[in-house]
Amino acid sequence: MGFMRLICGPVSVFRQSCGATAIEYGLIVGLVGVSLYLGLSVYYDALVALFDVIIAAMARLV
Repeated sequence: MGFMRLICGPVSVFRQSCGATAIEYGLIVGLVGVSLYLGLSVYYDALVALFDVIIAAMARLV
């Protein structure tokens, strides 16, 4: 018994659905990656602006 037959069960030539899950997981990982990139870039810009305000306030105190 082959490894793929153990995982996927009996596979028909015209109906193969076992490999589709890898593509779906790849798409999900891609969407999560893009979402993290966009979300963290907004967070990074806000954090830089916050530190700019803190640095300006500390410069006025000195």
